[in-house]
Amino acid sequence: MDIIQFFGNLFLLTFSIFAGLVIAFRLLWPVIKAQMLRMQSLQSSRSLTKDTLQLKLTAYERLLLFSHRISPEQILKRNQDELKRANVQLLSQILLADIDAEFQHNFAQQLYISDEAWAAVITLKDNTKALYRNLATQMEDESDCQGYMSSIFTQIEGIKPNPYSEVQQILKKEMNFLS
Repeated sequence: MDIIQFFGNLFLLTFSIFAGLVIAFRLLWPVIKAQMLRMQSLQSSRSLTKDTLQLKLTAYERLLLFSHRISPEQILKRNQDELKRANVQLLSQILLADIDAEFQHNFAQQLYISDEAWAAVITLKDNTKALYRNLATQMEDESDCQGYMSSIFTQIEGIKPNPYSEVQQILKKEMNFLS
């Protein structure tokens, strides 16, 4: 009878410990789960912040490149072959199409930069296109493209401060503020 009582007590003790552990687990699990979710959320937000920062920095870099690529020196270098075989009106159309293509390629970058920076980029693009268009209309259809280019450079040199440099400074300042 001693053995039966011993195993009975052992069973009661084991069952009591097991039941206590199950109850403790059921009570503590929501707290543990909430803590785990908070840690996952924190890691996820850190990752999202890092990814968002990278997207913003990339947007500023791309728009810096855009403002450089639409400057008269760069756009005329890229279209140098057209200078030899095009008249002023055709060259103007080619330059305007090049600016539009560059802009369309970078249009989504506005999601990642400030409204002020985006407005500066839009203004630069619009003013550049207006300059190319207006100078082309002032010249005769068969005018020399060299004269057209010279007029563009003269106009840009007369603008102080340089609008391309100004937009680049705005973008750099905001980009440096992020990093």
